[in-house]
Amino acid sequence: MSIIRNDGSVTYVWVVVGTFTREERVMSDVYSLESYAVVYNVETDDFETVHVGGEFCNNPGTVTVDAPSHIMDLRQEREGAKVKLAALAAAQNAREARAESARRWVLAPKKGRQVRVVSGRKVPKGTEGEVFWQGEGRLGVKDANGNAHWVDERHCVAIWGDFPLGGEPSCGWIHFKEHVVFHNERVRLSRPNVNKGDRVVLESGAAGLVFWRRDEKIGVALSEEKDAQGNYTQKAWASLGDVVEMNGVGSRNLVEEIPMPFSLIRSVRDGKAFDSEGELLMELEQEALLAVKDLAPTLISVD
Repeated sequence: MSIIRNDGSVTYVWVVVGTFTREERVMSDVYSLESYAVVYNVETDDFETVHVGGEFCNNPGTVTVDAPSHIMDLRQEREGAKVKLAALAAAQNAREARAESARRWVLAPKKGRQVRVVSGRKVPKGTEGEVFWQGEGRLGVKDANGNAHWVDERHCVAIWGDFPLGGEPSCGWIHFKEHVVFHNERVRLSRPNVNKGDRVVLESGAAGLVFWRRDEKIGVALSEEKDAQGNYTQKAWASLGDVVEMNGVGSRNLVEEIPMPFSLIRSVRDGKAFDSEGELLMELEQEALLAVKDLAPTLISVD
């Protein structure tokens, strides 16, 4: 027998595969520990739950797990399939969330990026230029003619030559973001370590003493002359990328673009290259392996 009710009725013979209990809210402020049996429905070829007891159950039952082995095996198989499907769905949802996050990062108008004005009224739609200033939701955008435009971030979107505005990169948002991050890291590593007091020569040919630095921006005094307030009267403002010589030594290190899929490598194990998700990208020859070690040590781990 499988479920015997207090009224003497017997149901679900040879199809009970398990039992469980859970706390449920049975009234607005009353909770009860309710009991259930899991049974196999022959007609629907599916497993379902049957309520068998609880604080307010009028006809509780006694449960005996008695399903034969082939039904127990079927339940285990289907439960395993459900777990796999749930895991696949969770992985897909996580990947979609990562892709959406990467899309927002790629299209975000940021300092140094090329952007296009796509909405708003103060700056004509379609205006394009490089973001030279960013702060408190506002952007300073310099167009190809050198004109500065001031516009809200929300009215702009970053533009890339790799795919059209409104489209998406062929490699997907996640990999495209990683490609950009990789290249930016390579550029950062190639910058000379300029500090206050260094003497530099800029790409423009101007030369002088570095008196100020913040992030990748530097101030260069072109002469020792100062005004009454102690400020240099002849100076130039530049970025680290403009420095071609530092303390008499050439420092220009132009960074070559690393093509995909090499720019997607995040780890190397046993001569195999993997991306950030652990997917195999390629197998590397010894010469290529040595080259990978020097690409971007802060982004690529080599075992």
